[in-house]
Amino acid sequence: PYVFYGHSLGALTAYLLTLRLQDESAPLPQHLFLGAFSAPLGKPNPWLSCIKDQLKQHKILLLTQPQTSLSSAQMRTLIDLFMRGSSREFESIEEHHLLKLFPTFIADLNLVESASIAKNASLSIPLTAIGGTEDDRVNTEDILAWSKMTHASFRAHLMEGDHFFLRKQQKQADLISLIEETLCHLVV
Repeated sequence: PYVFYGHSLGALTAYLLTLRLQDESAPLPQHLFLGAFSAPLGKPNPWLSCIKDQLKQHKILLLTQPQTSLSSAQMRTLIDLFMRGSSREFESIEEHHLLKLFPTFIADLNLVESASIAKNASLSIPLTAIGGTEDDRVNTEDILAWSKMTHASFRAHLMEGDHFFLRKQQKQADLISLIEETLCHLVV
C-alpha cells in the first residue's frame, strides 16, 4: 500500500500519474494528498492565466520565445513573477542563480498548459486537497473544486501559511500530522 502527496505542480503530476495508473488497471495509491494547486477542471489554470496575462503586458512570449532573446527589463519582470509569493524562499538567491532556474520554471508552465484531462476523469480513491490561507496562487474555491475529481471520499483542509505552507517555518508539522492521521485510518 502507498499514498501520494503532490505539492503545487507536484499535485498535478500526482493526479495525472494516478489517473494513468487507474486507466491501466494498475495498483492505485490508497489516498491522494494534493497541496497548493487548482483542480484541473478543463478550464485554464488561474495561476498560469495570470502569469500569461502579465507576461503579455510586458511583451514576453515566455512559452515560445527563447530566454536568450529577452531584454534585461523582461528578465527582471520574469524574476519578479517567479519570486511573487515565494520571496521568502528565494530572497537570498542571487539574480544570476535565479536565471538558471528559468528553464525549469518555463517547463513547469508548459506542463500546466499542456495537461489535458478528460472532463469525466474522476478517481476511485480518496482525495485530500490542502491549501494555504495566504496563498496568492490558489484560493479556497480552487481547493474545494478537487471534490469533483474523485468518486470516493474527499476532504479539504486550509492551513495557515502561503503557497509554501509545507515548509518547516510555516505549517509543516500540521501537514505531517494530517497525513499521519489519514494513514492511521488506512492501516486499521
